[in-house]
Amino acid sequence: MYQRGHAVIGVRLKGHGTSPWDLRERSWKEWLASVRAGCRLMEGLTPRYCIAGFSTGGALALVHAATHADGPVGVAAAAVPVIFRNKNMRFVPLVHGANRLLRSISSAEGIMPFRPNQSEHPHINYYQIPIRGLYELRLLVDALRQHVAGVDCPVLLLQGDRDPVVDPGSVEILGNLLAGKDVRINVVSSRRHGILYEDIDGAQNRIVAFVAELEERAAGVPAH
Repeated sequence: MYQRGHAVIGVRLKGHGTSPWDLRERSWKEWLASVRAGCRLMEGLTPRYCIAGFSTGGALALVHAATHADGPVGVAAAAVPVIFRNKNMRFVPLVHGANRLLRSISSAEGIMPFRPNQSEHPHINYYQIPIRGLYELRLLVDALRQHVAGVDCPVLLLQGDRDPVVDPGSVEILGNLLAGKDVRINVVSSRRHGILYEDIDGAQNRIVAFVAELEERAAGVPAH
């Protein structure tokens, strides 16, 4: 996008790009605060901005747009988690609670403070994920379900049809929650989760086209 003349800010969420121990101490509201800080910086560069987010970042982008009165003019969100493929995610609150209890009564770190992360991109992701981080992700998804209907700007949702991490049905749920809004759903052919990073099935150009459409609307150019 920068090469196309747009001002661009890449937001680093609290606890990300540092260490798994740092992430363990962070809440989803701190991640959202990181997004909002980035948006405030962007507002100093341009009167109009669009947010593009992947996975957790996509969920945060939608929550921000739904709860920020003077929010973005558009949101592009890829592989947003609403339903997870890994059914063990249902046990995360229980394990998180047990970890907190054990840490409060002993010097132990918990029964399972971290779990191995079998990432598609181990060179950029943590090898271990804190259970606390997964618990906060579940809380973020709950907040997304609660608030997403408040999004008033155009939304582009991208989802891989065979995503191994996020159940593809997630995009249908979001579409239903956004019913009556200006939303378009693009299902791309992919067995990978990282459709945006790997630019699968033209995922990046789909976002470029979405931003171009927002620009045309702002300029009063008829849709074509």
